[in-house]
Amino acid sequence: MIVPDSLNKKSIIRVKPTEEVSFSSIKNEEKFHKKTLSFLIELRKVLKLSYGPMGSNTLIDKNREPVITKDGYTILNSLNCYEAQESLIHSLIKRVSHNLVKTVGDGSTSAIIAASHIYENLLPLRHLFVNKKDLTTFLDIYTEEMIKKIQESYTYKVNNENRRDILKTISNLSNNNDKTIGDTIATIFSKASNIDYISDIRIESNPHDTTNILDYRFRNGFKFNCSFSNNSFFKNALSNISVENPLIFASYEMFADHFKIVKELYSKLKRPIIVLSEVITQDVVTQAVTEYLRENQEIYLVRVPDNSSERNHDNFIDLLVYLDADAFSEEFNENSLGHCSKVEFYGSHAVFLGGGGYANSTDFYSKRIEDLKSLYHNCPVNLPAERGIYKQRLANLQSISIQILVGGITEEEKNSRRFLVEDSIQACKSAIKDGYSFGSNATLFMASASRTLNDNILERTNLPKDITSDLIDNLHDAFSSLYYAVSSAKYEYRDWRKLVDIPYPGVLNVISGKYETIEQTKVISPVETDIQILKASFSIVGMLLSINQFIS
Repeated sequence: MIVPDSLNKKSIIRVKPTEEVSFSSIKNEEKFHKKTLSFLIELRKVLKLSYGPMGSNTLIDKNREPVITKDGYTILNSLNCYEAQESLIHSLIKRVSHNLVKTVGDGSTSAIIAASHIYENLLPLRHLFVNKKDLTTFLDIYTEEMIKKIQESYTYKVNNENRRDILKTISNLSNNNDKTIGDTIATIFSKASNIDYISDIRIESNPHDTTNILDYRFRNGFKFNCSFSNNSFFKNALSNISVENPLIFASYEMFADHFKIVKELYSKLKRPIIVLSEVITQDVVTQAVTEYLRENQEIYLVRVPDNSSERNHDNFIDLLVYLDADAFSEEFNENSLGHCSKVEFYGSHAVFLGGGGYANSTDFYSKRIEDLKSLYHNCPVNLPAERGIYKQRLANLQSISIQILVGGITEEEKNSRRFLVEDSIQACKSAIKDGYSFGSNATLFMASASRTLNDNILERTNLPKDITSDLIDNLHDAFSSLYYAVSSAKYEYRDWRKLVDIPYPGVLNVISGKYETIEQTKVISPVETDIQILKASFSIVGMLLSINQFIS
């Protein structure tokens, strides 16, 4: 160091930092993965106790409100983790599970148990990958090939002959074998022969304390997206609103003179009036609120979506045809009013029930149906989006609305049953749409053992063949462990291993202890559930295995 003449070494002042740099807690990858594996194994032990047909109920203390459940997602949500790493992994798993439940209504326990076994089996091979992206790429390829194999070899379709029996079995298994609920939901979907024509399914708690578990009824209904303009002034904006036997006044713009006509109609007819309009001026809203507060008039202002969009306009005209209504123009005629038996508003949409056009099969209604059928059949098959729009509009005009009332002595009992009803509905819809397969995770187990699957993966991956073979073998072992988890409450591992050596695809019936084919068994589930379990478990594993360090 060169020191100027004016300074000497003694005059140089070295300033010592008053604060030292400090880091938060850091774990290297070895410590992180050791802790993660321990946490996943403990989580697996907790969830397995309620898993499968041999699983049992769990009592959860929720702020001194007891919850009894066998639902893995509910149990997962009730767990509290106090260590930072465990808490974050728990949150990550909950998010993936939430998306899974939202998509297929079931399978969160299977996905978590599968993820823990996959992670445990692949962790020893992690050191083989300098670039962790290679591992996640392999998992993506494996997922694609598994889905392809499941859809080609293990997917069976619901048909008119087996419809009721299949739906009954799937519905019961999806809600933990509550046969009263399962049989009822299967009956509903057996009667509704085409799920494309179901526009709305409302699940509500029975307002009365009753031991009658489920009541249901079919109603014709047209589901339409719309929003209230003045509901917050006369009802809680978050509550559902039901209007009996209303008249429908439709226009593209609602001004003060139009509202004057509506008020006169209400005074004359003394029936609720629902105004459907794209534009509702503020002075009309203010006037409607004033009239409501002063005279308690049942006039409901409802905004419809922007009609400049061709699709929105077509849906609006469909609704008017369904209601037997005309859009108000310069001259008003009482015959232009539409009508229906009931309108139920739920947040951002409404269900119009028993519309005048549908109920009376008017000429306009019948012609609209025929025109849409013609457009649908003449639309080229290489335009699936357009065909889908025509099909959706046909479904809405001919649709069924289903109301299900869930009973129970207490609100806790009703809420618990409501979850089971939702699971059954989701499972039945999925099975009708995409087909069904072996239950008890047998499909994942059998597909993972396929030689064709293994050959396809070896051909697609850029990894060395010995590493790829080890990965494939370890994943098959993981799905074997998942399959065993269903029967572990009844069979020892060594006994179960003997049962899997069979010459045909089958599933272990844990109750009878016998292997059964798809034609024999009552152990089946929607194929989409297996696919989503596979995706969810690999999503969890892929994220965890790619982590190199943890900072808290």
